[in-house]
Amino acid sequence: MKNRIIKTALIVLLCICTILFLTGCPSHHDEVISDARYGKFKELTEGGMSKEDANRWLDEHTEEWHPDDKKSDSDKAEETEKPTEEPVDFMETICGTYLVSGTGVLTGGAVYDDEGPETTFTKLALHVSQAGDNAVQIDVEGEHAGSGEVSAESPSVTYKDSMGYEVTVTFAVTDGVAHADMRIFGDLSIEDTGERCTETITLIGEKVE
Repeated sequence: MKNRIIKTALIVLLCICTILFLTGCPSHHDEVISDARYGKFKELTEGGMSKEDANRWLDEHTEEWHPDDKKSDSDKAEETEKPTEEPVDFMETICGTYLVSGTGVLTGGAVYDDEGPETTFTKLALHVSQAGDNAVQIDVEGEHAGSGEVSAESPSVTYKDSMGYEVTVTFAVTDGVAHADMRIFGDLSIEDTGERCTETITLIGEKVE
């Protein structure tokens, strides 16, 4: 009976010691973190930094020494190799010559020569040039010329040309290529009859040079 009690007590004591040993010993991961911090601490203090400043630096710059936060050399190399995207100059991008096509529609009895009230325009040259810090000069085949302010935040230009037509040009840049959407609207009269009519021309195309 006495031997059984002693044996049971030894088993219990052994279990307690094992638990205390396991809970008291740091894991391998904790040791790695501790070694990394100490190594960086030693490097900083040997470089002339005080212990207080070194500890503060270690707390504020964990990613510089912590094994879980430090990036591998391959990750750093990959980041270094990433090309830096140059900012797009909106004004420089939209200025140039566009080839635009579209349709014209007349109302009020007017016709395009013998074509009727509708006609098709194909590959007209739309010219856009810079006329100021935030302004452009526009014409299409030398006609409907005018100017106005434009920017990436407000990409539409609206003005009235010398004939009284209202012209609106909206620019867009997609994958580095500039596109223009042009609407020309005129309220005019038929010379022979004096009746009022309107002309609406819509053109669209992309920059070619």
